[in-house]
Amino acid sequence: MIDTTLKHLQRLAEHDQNNFVLYFIENSESIWNWTKSFDGVKTQMNLFNIRDQIDTIRFSLVFSDLITLYALGNGEKKITTPKQDVPQSIMKTLTIPEDILTKYNLQKSASDFIPGYISCGFNQLRDFAINLRKQIASKRIVLCPDRIVLTLTNEKAPDGGRIWQVLQIDPSSPAYQWIVSEKTSLTESIPLIDNIPEIKHQKELQTIMVPYLSGITLSDLEKVIQDNYDYVSSFRSHIKDLIRNHSSAKTLNEINQDLIRPDIEKINRKFKQVSNMHKLRVSGVVSVTSVISLMALSALGIDAAIWGFLGTGGLGLIGSESKHQEDLSSLEDNSMFLLWKIKQLKK
Repeated sequence: MIDTTLKHLQRLAEHDQNNFVLYFIENSESIWNWTKSFDGVKTQMNLFNIRDQIDTIRFSLVFSDLITLYALGNGEKKITTPKQDVPQSIMKTLTIPEDILTKYNLQKSASDFIPGYISCGFNQLRDFAINLRKQIASKRIVLCPDRIVLTLTNEKAPDGGRIWQVLQIDPSSPAYQWIVSEKTSLTESIPLIDNIPEIKHQKELQTIMVPYLSGITLSDLEKVIQDNYDYVSSFRSHIKDLIRNHSSAKTLNEINQDLIRPDIEKINRKFKQVSNMHKLRVSGVVSVTSVISLMALSALGIDAAIWGFLGTGGLGLIGSESKHQEDLSSLEDNSMFLLWKIKQLKK
């Protein structure tokens, strides 16, 4: 079933942006459930421009088994909202931290919040889908719109009207249970979850150097990865082991020293051989190493300060501390609760 859904989503991304977003919304729960249960190293990334982010995509294809790309693009944006007075067609529950309500001087009325999905214009979406066609078709990349909430603030515009504010949604909150959070900049980091509220909620696991190929087409890179899949899959498997054992520093060091580093050395040797071969017919293909930090989220993974609830209403807002804690606890098992940051690029 998920194969059919993803194939149709890819087809719409190339040919019909309006129905791409609507189809994604209709199938968001099944896509989210599949992504959550996917057994592999997963990353999430905002996609603005393939040309500017190509090395990050190359790196992610080596590092992870599955990449969720939020197609935001540059310039033109499209926002899709639910039918009037039927927000449940997109979202069932909404949680907003008290500090965000205060920061943006927001109303506390359910009717003031409109859920929506944001995506880039059709031409950019088509370009993304065509350039990533092979990876999307093989379920290595899922291209999707991003979730937002539109709301009226108490601030007044020069003409006397109230000012609109866009709130961003934690990408790991379930398809119909939206949790508002502040997202960090992606300038220097490309995390699995790009919305860590405060640095104190991060715990550094290990710093590792991961090789990838730069100057190679994504199609050729995919072939190289498949040709050397034993090495790459072993590396990812041990990354998963490290994630699962993040509570024990001794175990992390053992996994890193005994398993991950030998895997990286094998991949690096292979990539250097490939780059030397490619130089005979294509200039500029080099083996590059990214120095990254693997981070885990402490506690619940979402700021425990989310305590100001809006009460029940038209959006089905979460209205009790116990319900809130139950909902947050259900996210702890989400294997995306890991952060990785690129510290620097070395060639």
